[in-house]
Amino acid sequence: MFKYRLRVLLILIFGGCLMVATRLFCLQILQGDYWTNYAKQIRLNRRSLPTYRGRIYAGDGTLLAADLPAFDISMRLADLDSPEPDRRQPEFQRRLAEAFKVDGLRVQDRRDVRLKLVRRNDQWCVELSYSGTIRRLRRASPPLSFVWKGSYVNEAVSELRTVPIPEPMVDTAARLAEMTGQDIRVVLEAVRKTAEQELRGRAGRWDVCPVLADVPYDSVLKTSVLREDIQGFFPSDKLVRQYPHGDLAAHVIGYMTKVSPDDYRTYRTEYKGSRAKRLFMNDTVGAAGVEAKFNDLLRGSRGDELAEKDRFGRTVGVISRNDSNPGCDIHLCILPAQQRAAEKVLGDHTGAVVVIDVTNGEILVLASSPRYNPATLSNDYRRLVADPEKPFYQRAVKPYPLGSTFKVITSIAAWAKGIDTAAVHECSGAFRIGGLKCSATWGHGSIGFHEAMKKSCNVYFCELGCKAGADALAEWSLKMGLGELATPHELYGEDPGLVPSPARRAERGERWYLGDTANYSIGQGELLVTPLQAARAMALLCSNGRMVRPHVIRRIVDASGASLPLPHRDPESVQLPPGAAERIRRALAAVVNDQGGTALRAWQGWQKPYKAAGKTSTAQRRVLDPLTGSPRWDDVGWFVGFAPADKPRIAFAVVVEHLDHGIHGGDVAAPLARKIIEAFPDDFLTGNKSIAGTTKVQSNQ
Repeated sequence: MFKYRLRVLLILIFGGCLMVATRLFCLQILQGDYWTNYAKQIRLNRRSLPTYRGRIYAGDGTLLAADLPAFDISMRLADLDSPEPDRRQPEFQRRLAEAFKVDGLRVQDRRDVRLKLVRRNDQWCVELSYSGTIRRLRRASPPLSFVWKGSYVNEAVSELRTVPIPEPMVDTAARLAEMTGQDIRVVLEAVRKTAEQELRGRAGRWDVCPVLADVPYDSVLKTSVLREDIQGFFPSDKLVRQYPHGDLAAHVIGYMTKVSPDDYRTYRTEYKGSRAKRLFMNDTVGAAGVEAKFNDLLRGSRGDELAEKDRFGRTVGVISRNDSNPGCDIHLCILPAQQRAAEKVLGDHTGAVVVIDVTNGEILVLASSPRYNPATLSNDYRRLVADPEKPFYQRAVKPYPLGSTFKVITSIAAWAKGIDTAAVHECSGAFRIGGLKCSATWGHGSIGFHEAMKKSCNVYFCELGCKAGADALAEWSLKMGLGELATPHELYGEDPGLVPSPARRAERGERWYLGDTANYSIGQGELLVTPLQAARAMALLCSNGRMVRPHVIRRIVDASGASLPLPHRDPESVQLPPGAAERIRRALAAVVNDQGGTALRAWQGWQKPYKAAGKTSTAQRRVLDPLTGSPRWDDVGWFVGFAPADKPRIAFAVVVEHLDHGIHGGDVAAPLARKIIEAFPDDFLTGNKSIAGTTKVQSNQ
């Protein structure tokens, strides 16, 4: 029985070996030429699949930013500089490696590596410069050299070498240039740049690098058909960020830029915990606005594909595929028609406009001037950077001295301290401390709160502020939302401003004087407030102490259509002195509508079925002259208010820089505010009707 089993086992083993040997004979002998040729022509290629970045919509559904397909001609240095059959190393790589040797010794710790494309003796070359160290043997002197050969020392070197580009690479680049109608220098410059990035460790030989961007479709077809003539170059599809409405809400939306080398090294394996969102060398990322603040959500998840390719790069078959997922869509609260109106009204003025819905905190308008156009930024960048007015500066969330508008907070702080609301003070034209001037040269005489607010009497509010004290002014400034980020999770580059106090001054080892309190009372001195904070404080008055959280994001929708949770936005409650909000609202309505009001001239002839309310303001700040670089005073004009006056729906702030001498906020900012409010439909301001879908904006392109 045992011999029978052993015989069967040996037969099975022998039969299996015979089958394997027969199959190997067929593959290697009978079909050897076929499979050798197949192996040369077929290779596996895993490529990353493009993904769509999330879209950005306005409050009425207008598309503000989206990805659209385009084409590049790209290259892989490894394919272009492929090794000859009788060589183990590509020729260009070998020449560069030889250039990094001094006296046959390899240069270590290479730094300051630079490649420059040059033409020498009718031959294209790269001029290679670098510095580093070599490890050289310092031989011992006789007779010690008979027993000790010497010691190794590090020697600093700095070299400039000329490395010829191999002729096959130049010929291939020339054919591509002829196909696309480009100069060969453009193509070779891309080769130089890729080689330099590889030498610096910022890219690999197998990374895809663009050579010609946004090529016409006929060039794509030509290079696809004749791909075997331009080995190493190939057409590649991409997605380009488009902004259909140009500079509309540019500071809110932001713009895209190429990923920096540092970010590429940091996020090349994964981005914010996701490998599918990792950065590639030529990716673009958000650089400002919503594009930057929500880059991780807008960025889609890349898929990948494992495919069989022939020697011309054509796909023979797909082995496996993981589809890409687009990024999240973001819906803003911005109303495009009103946003465009605000930007048009600002015109050549340097300043900002903010309009928020007092019922829910939605930011309906957030305009800053001057601004940039993200659709043409690549062409305009140098000019914009050189502009002394700083078009990239988002003024709506940057701090300014507030001036007389702060008198609203001074009143609340005084009344909270128990000071009589009906108190009357004598205005002689200047305050008793520090000689602060009033708007009336000879004074207002005996004046109460209502008239003092309407006529912007500095003396009256200096008296109130000094009685309340600087600590009370600082306390109520913070309660009204100053000195903190109004939207800590949404607006890019927001500044918290500055709320001064005696305690803060003491931390610097300086004293606080009564004159500082008087200055503080009328919004001068160290106080810095952003237009968004000013509009938010006005919204608090409109809702009797209900402090809304301003926000520019209405909702975020993922690829499946589900809405993502948003940051905490529940309003806070601020306990105002009894009757304070209503008393201040009546006074601010008088500023705009009653005889003697500082904004009456700007609002004459108002034909709307409702009235507006607000406070004019003019403040000075110390700035550097962009031409001379020396410090100078710059006047800033404000108009902060709400509409309608009896039942507010919106709160707004308008600020204008560089006022001429003798010009005030009521002369410039108030007329601008009027035009902006006129852009809102009456039924939106006087009722509860939503504005979404009732107005549309036309593209300016």
